[in-house]
Amino acid sequence: MEQKRGATLVPSAVIQRTTSTVYVYVVNADHTVSVRQVTEGVTEGGNTEITGGIAPGEVLVMTGVDKLQEGTPVTVQMADDQPGSRPAATQAGARSGGKKK
Repeated sequence: MEQKRGATLVPSAVIQRTTSTVYVYVVNADHTVSVRQVTEGVTEGGNTEITGGIAPGEVLVMTGVDKLQEGTPVTVQMADDQPGSRPAATQAGARSGGKKK
């Protein structure tokens, strides 16, 4: 098994797909969302490596994506706000980040 350092891992639930595109919703500084195409790497368990399209530390939407479009305002609730839980809320974020695999 290959070990990677500095890989950006995200919960697989943040990744959206169409027949031709793989994308995520990124939360902007003004708490609106933008659609961003990403390149997937390896998926293991509930996490997927993102090899292109987002930077470590960007906030990604995990729930409520079926109601989103470019510019939709969102409320962010991070895992740090609720100990023991994964990032989630109504249209909330999961923080991407250079986690080591």
